[in-house]
Amino acid sequence: MRLVRSSRAGAALTLLGLVATAAVTPRAAAFSDPGQLADDAVTVAVQDVAPSTPVYSAKVSPLTITLALTNTTDRTLYTTTINGEREAPLSTGDGLRDLIAHPRQLDPDSTSEMHPMVLDRPLGPHESRAVVYKSSTSNLSDHSSDICLCNPGIYPIDFTVQAAAAADGVPTKVGFAQSFIPSFPDTPQPVRISWLWPLIDRPHRMMSDTSFRDDDLVTSVRPGGRLDRALTVAERVAKKVRLTLVIDPELVDELAVMSQHYTVQADEGRVVAGTGGPAAAAWLLRLRATLHDHDVSRTPYADPDIAALTARGLPWGIGAFDLAQQQRVSAILGPSMTADIAWPAGEAIGSQGLQELVRAGAAAVILNDTTLPGGANQSPRLDALAPLPGVAGAVAAVTDRTLQAALNPLLAIGGSGRGRLPQLVAQLAMRAVEAPQRAHYVVLAPARQVDPDPVAAVRTMLDTTTARWAAPLSIRQAMTRVAPVDHGSLVAPPASPLPHVALEAAAQAAEFENSFRSALSAPDAALLFAGLSAAIQRTASAAWRQDPLRSAGYASALDRKIAGWRNSVQIQRPSNGSYTLASTSAPLFVTVINKLPVPVKVRVSLTTVNGVVGFRADDVGPQEVPAGQKAPLRIPVHVQRAGRFEIAADVTTPAGDKLGATVMLGINSTALGRIGVIITTGAAGVLVLALLMRLYRRWRFRSAQRTVA
Repeated sequence: MRLVRSSRAGAALTLLGLVATAAVTPRAAAFSDPGQLADDAVTVAVQDVAPSTPVYSAKVSPLTITLALTNTTDRTLYTTTINGEREAPLSTGDGLRDLIAHPRQLDPDSTSEMHPMVLDRPLGPHESRAVVYKSSTSNLSDHSSDICLCNPGIYPIDFTVQAAAAADGVPTKVGFAQSFIPSFPDTPQPVRISWLWPLIDRPHRMMSDTSFRDDDLVTSVRPGGRLDRALTVAERVAKKVRLTLVIDPELVDELAVMSQHYTVQADEGRVVAGTGGPAAAAWLLRLRATLHDHDVSRTPYADPDIAALTARGLPWGIGAFDLAQQQRVSAILGPSMTADIAWPAGEAIGSQGLQELVRAGAAAVILNDTTLPGGANQSPRLDALAPLPGVAGAVAAVTDRTLQAALNPLLAIGGSGRGRLPQLVAQLAMRAVEAPQRAHYVVLAPARQVDPDPVAAVRTMLDTTTARWAAPLSIRQAMTRVAPVDHGSLVAPPASPLPHVALEAAAQAAEFENSFRSALSAPDAALLFAGLSAAIQRTASAAWRQDPLRSAGYASALDRKIAGWRNSVQIQRPSNGSYTLASTSAPLFVTVINKLPVPVKVRVSLTTVNGVVGFRADDVGPQEVPAGQKAPLRIPVHVQRAGRFEIAADVTTPAGDKLGATVMLGINSTALGRIGVIITTGAAGVLVLALLMRLYRRWRFRSAQRTVA
């Protein structure tokens, strides 16, 4: 009996252990049951919350939340229900950022339930469906509204989706999403927002004003194109939000040329007339009409990657490439258009580049909080305006990486759209929650070549600047109204992602130009190099950071242009490739060909192959070769022995840069050099002396014979 009771007790303990194990590991049980759904079987995404900042009032106000549900399983889901809950308000930026990064329910005991919503039909396998959840808000806690905005802070709003795998099944949790709404019982000091808005495109020309490498720009400015949509945003927020427009004058000039006459390089080297004149003119007309509603600053022409150029020791210019371009741009942007707000690519630049920007006229420089990281981890966040370390007379406008991460997907066409707007609004409003008694200042800068959805962009700008807790402020206005705060020392950015091939092509072209100018008069240099500065700056455009394929095309075209100039001046190879010298010092005539349309001054260098001694050529200094002609240049040479010399002939600029290809010459010398003369003279002297000695001995012999006789 004792054994039986012991066995029964052991079986009971085993069963109890299995039950406990099942209770501890529900997920394992779920996978063992084919009817059980995983708690992430449905993807839930918040697509819109309207309004993003509800009115604080005793009057019940509607709140509409659009959700996207996606069934990720192969099953039909039944009795799909959306349960909403309002959590306790957040009061710290760190807590909000953590919840955005890791959405979850914080405290079930502090939530307030909202009304459930049951879908009107099952959710099919892999089906996606947009659902509009209609709710309401007020500041009353009497359940007259779904959401009571009872206290200040940022309220998380949770949505838990439940569903069953069978029509008669028990619904379980299959999805979760979270959004946020701000609440301010008392109006705080505003969070002042500066919106930077770029009207920038990649270069479309190389050296010629009227010759375009492609006709893609017309697509961008036509209705529905990228630049059309970007300008539409500026037009729609005019009078409500004063943007800081950053415009590349190269883009304006391209469109001005297109509106008159231009050609396009087509396939197989063909050149065709451009077709974008009307679209370009219409876009420029709209731009001029909206300029007075916003602050405007310009980039250097072609928006060069200043950080990359500065690091490589290469120059860049802020002004127009020529007078005609300056006149075209001034006619549209106005003669007083400034570059006082500088926006280096990636909002990052080193100390030397920063100083060059300020010397070029920048009063404010847009930098990110990695380059000026002093306030990146502070809570509440520091105001965006900061002194520039080590640079007097200018300030930095510092962007916030967490805000930027939410911003770009929200604005972009085809991006995550309005679903990110509540996150952005919540993070901005949190500054007023943390410190409601003082005003704050933030700078928002989208991607450099922003591809916006106008509806999303306009909604975002208005929701972030016209809410109860916010106010619009341009960067230029902020420079007179916001006190700069220290953001720490400047941190040198990593190497620019500008493709190496583009930077090297620009560097070699600049080096060639500097050297070749020594071969030209100033007027001739201006004539020959017209358009080269533009080509160099276009090849180093910041646009190529995101477009390495086109970057390689520009670099290759610039390399070919430089090679063409370099090879247009060269030494003509003699018909038989050899010369004969009959004396130790004689002139050697070397013919230099100049195919350029301007005269050039060159030096000719003659050196023996492998440094063989016995041959030397005089330096006759720079010699001029007329435009489009050949010139035989007289080079005095000296040999010290007879024989054959292999000579490398090179033509260079006066500054020493090599032109054309090296030409090999053969020099046959029949002349005796100084050593040969010494040896020959010495040998002749010995021969004469021997002859005299012989004659003397013969004379003495004969004299001796006469004496004996």
